[in-house]
Amino acid sequence: MAAAPSNHGEQDSTDGFQRHGSIRKVLHTLVGNDSLLGKSAKMLDRPKTKFEDNAYSEYFREYSIIYEYNTVCDHPIPGLYVIPSANSCLVWYGVIFIHTGAYRGGVFRFSIEIPEDFPSSVPPKVFMGPCVFHPAVDPNTNELNVKDVFPRWSQTANRLWQVLEYMHSIFQEISTTSPLNKEATKLYEMDRDRFLEKARACAEASASKAIRSTYHDSDAHYIRFSDFDDSVHSSVKSLLLNQADHVKMMEPERNVCIICCYS
Repeated sequence: MAAAPSNHGEQDSTDGFQRHGSIRKVLHTLVGNDSLLGKSAKMLDRPKTKFEDNAYSEYFREYSIIYEYNTVCDHPIPGLYVIPSANSCLVWYGVIFIHTGAYRGGVFRFSIEIPEDFPSSVPPKVFMGPCVFHPAVDPNTNELNVKDVFPRWSQTANRLWQVLEYMHSIFQEISTTSPLNKEATKLYEMDRDRFLEKARACAEASASKAIRSTYHDSDAHYIRFSDFDDSVHSSVKSLLLNQADHVKMMEPERNVCIICCYS
């Protein structure tokens, strides 16, 4: 997945952390004998020092987020796709496809908001797309209950891929601990059939909403969908199906996920 475009020399250091194309090279590639990415990894694994409060700190923080995104890529989650915003690496956009469980067939958009002082003691916020009927999702703000799992953010123990893994898990193993949606919680505990009915309806509606959404359409990295066009997509679909058949013959016990095209 492509990184945000660079804007070398277009803005000075006073533009803060919200500049367009903020993931860019701003320092020499080596600090001592260490790469900046390696330096960022080490920063995450030790307490902050006085050096990190100087003018370089925001840039090291930015490379720390690049490191986080690389770890996300190293820990792929089935059906989940995420990319930093083109306008700010403090915002990530994502889509998750649910293949099993009560929300099977669901296509849910989400966004992650990373604190400006990352990695701080405050966990990132996760906002689901509209109308996600789930005990762990606030029906008014669409915010996922992350604090119940990450009450404080540890720069030595916590990573953003763990937040994504937790988000994926809520659609597979539903918990009513510290719920944000009282109606969904009550139905899950008292009327499971009615809950499953509403969960299925939520999943069915989510696909259309996710595909048609243009809420962040001005962002170059906002994940977009297009209708299936046989002249454009048929060759790719055939390639995916052929590869899946080949994998099944080579590894009969392995489950293969096929990307679905919506019309």
